[in-house]
Formats: sequence, structure tokens, C-alpha cells
Amino acid sequence: MISGRLDKWDFHRDGTFLHEGVASGVGASVRSGARGTYRIVGDRLILNVQNTATAFATGRDSGNSAQGASTSAAAQTQTLIIRVIGQDGADGIVLNGTKYGIRHGW
Repeated sequence: MISGRLDKWDFHRDGTFLHEGVASGVGASVRSGARGTYRIVGDRLILNVQNTATAFATGRDSGNSAQGASTSAAAQTQTLIIRVIGQDGADGIVLNGTKYGIRHGW
């Protein structure tokens, strides 16, 4: 199993977003997701997270395994620093210090 993390952000023109993340390590994996609304104010991306979900699985290869999941509908606000790279984001964005490529879906 390859260790690492993969994140996917979908920002829609109607002001909604969906974030999906998958993290894996030796014998374990975690998947998480969040959805809500967003707005951009200067160099700040303000997320109003309306619900989240997380699931994990461990130890499949050893014969012992554990699985679990949780959800939350409690609203929270997160503020992230965003910087566009290249003209109109052609080279991606930096979101809270992590660089992401951009795929325009509209």
C-alpha cells in the first residue's frame, strides 16, 4: 500500500463546495468529506462547513480488521488563505500552503 493523502475540492459557481480526502498508510486508510458554502474575500477563502463524514478501515492483511464511520451536521466556519498561480489559475492555487492543480469544469 502506498502511503499518502489525496484531496479533491469542487467549488461550484452557486457558492457551494464539496471536499473529499483519502489518506492511506501501512494497514490503514481514512476517507473524509465535507460540504457547505464558500465565499472569497481578498486572499481569504471562507468556508461554511455544513456537514462532514469520515470513515476508516485498518488491518485487512493481518486477519484482524476494524472499521468505523462518523458524521456531523454541526456548522462551522473555516478561513483559509488562497493564492492563484498563473493567469486565471492556469497553474493552480495554493490553499493554506498546499498547492493544487485546477481542472475547470464549467
